Amino acid sequence: MKILRYCYNFNQSTRYNREIAKCDITVLPHFRSLPIGLRLFRNYYNRQQLPLYKHLFNIPKDINTYEMVIVADDTPQNFVRALESSIDNKQCRLVYYYVNPIVNGHVEALSEHWEVWSFDKMDCVKYGLKYNPAPYCKMNVATQEHVYDAVFVGLNKGRETALTLLENEMKHQGLIPFFKIVDNKKQRLSYEEVLVLNAQSRSIVELLQNGQSGVTLRTMESLFYHQKLITNNKSIKQYRIYNEHNIFVLGEDDMANLTGFLSTPYQQAESNLENLYTFEMWAERFSRGIELEDI
Repeated sequence: MKILRYCYNFNQSTRYNREIAKCDITVLPHFRSLPIGLRLFRNYYNRQQLPLYKHLFNIPKDINTYEMVIVADDTPQNFVRALESSIDNKQCRLVYYYVNPIVNGHVEALSEHWEVWSFDKMDCVKYGLKYNPAPYCKMNVATQEHVYDAVFVGLNKGRETALTLLENEMKHQGLIPFFKIVDNKKQRLSYEEVLVLNAQSRSIVELLQNGQSGVTLRTMESLFYHQKLITNNKSIKQYRIYNEHNIFVLGEDDMANLTGFLSTPYQQAESNLENLYTFEMWAERFSRGIELEDI
């Protein structure tokens, strides 16, 4: 199947786009490439929807040769409309894919030509969407000696107080946590640096924001790198990936048992579970129009 995937923050060198390309999926940015000096003009022209603004969009001449076109929920709606009007091939499947949780019940009003999918199982149940979780690609990380009991690396996003309380409780129990809470993107570590820190720890800490649920990036790291997960994601207990020996759920599991939880080894997940979340299976589910049953 010939598939086109549009990405808003497009960079051919990103790991995500490289993995998608391996699945024989073409990846394109929404807008045509322009010199830096013309980009501000392009943004203004697009926002105002001035005459001929559609010519700024990166819709290839062979658009009608694709059998499926996928756009995400970060796609400008004027692009979505322009794309649909450019496709004459009635056999082409149009897929609108939510890669973020739906906020305040706002589901985009799309024509009947669109299939609407989401990475979030709870949103799919609530709004009648099709489910395909975000894929993951394991990276090569050198084996590290464990020097921490728990690691958290992430933006503040209003979570500092809760994270500080958790960090202090861990220290009170004689554990060694490493929490790096950053306030802006300039302080961010690279993803490779985060994975090295994770590898130096017996567990990964996750504190979701309101509205988040289901299978997350930290869940994938726990599964693919065989590391324990400490999370406030209560919905994780509904998934096949959940194992009480590997995942400690804050607010439900007894904090007095945290040290004991960390003292036991990670239990290997069922043999085919990792494969369900690969890029290859993600692409295959879209191609076949089938949802993942991981609950």
